Amino acid sequence: MSFAKTFQEAKARYKPMRRTPMRSRSRSSAKPARSRMKRTRRSPEDDQWRDAVLERDGRQCRWIDPRTKQRCRRRGKKMHAHHIRERTQRPDLIHDVDNGATICPPHHDYAHHDPQGRKEATEQGLLGGETYEAAQKRRRDTA
Repeated sequence: MSFAKTFQEAKARYKPMRRTPMRSRSRSSAKPARSRMKRTRRSPEDDQWRDAVLERDGRQCRWIDPRTKQRCRRRGKKMHAHHIRERTQRPDLIHDVDNGATICPPHHDYAHHDPQGRKEATEQGLLGGETYEAAQKRRRDTA
């Protein structure tokens, strides 16, 4: 039996592990734990910001593939309104429409959870790293 054949058989039996942690419950039906963002309450201002960003971009993903230099073709209802400068780093820009970009769910995940995706998103201007303190200092220095 060749290595390739045993590898294919093992791959066919492989079942991926659950990605979401399970809550410990006394009942037999366990539900996945909610993500951190789902636990936070969204304000009406958050919803207005999201709608304004999606409408501005025409509900189309702004991601540009670095190899083909073409824009992502995904568009529709399930797009994400992404903060270019993170909410924790720049609380003053949370509801600023210019701090938002429409990104499809796969590219949003890629930008936040993959080092290469983070690098590509930074090069495209879809992620920024300036903190609130650095921005305030820059404003004071230019004034």
